[in-house]
Amino acid sequence: MENGYFKTVLLVEDEGLTRSAMKSLILANEPLLEIDEADGFEQAKAKLSANTYDLMFLDYHLRGQATGMDLLNWIREEEREIQTIMLSAQDDRDTVLECVKNGACGFISRAASRARACFARR
Repeated sequence: MENGYFKTVLLVEDEGLTRSAMKSLILANEPLLEIDEADGFEQAKAKLSANTYDLMFLDYHLRGQATGMDLLNWIREEEREIQTIMLSAQDDRDTVLECVKNGACGFISRAASRARACFARR
């Protein structure tokens, strides 16, 4: 099944098992997608500099000094075009609005019960 729009995806998540599980779930629903992975800010920045992606799933909290919000700001400063969906268990109104204000086109809560419904295979 082809979605008609997204072909290449960058998945930015610092937890390897979570990243692997997300990739499997995405491919179960869209098997023709090309999914590239980054484990943090620096690796994501390098991949975004070298490649073009249609969609990015971006963890709000990344290991180290830089956050997903820092990557969103870098994308905006570099004037790069990529649809970005933020992922976070921190889903208060201010956090969600901050993500959208800084360029995210969507936000998926990873708060316990809501995350299971969002990432469930259908």
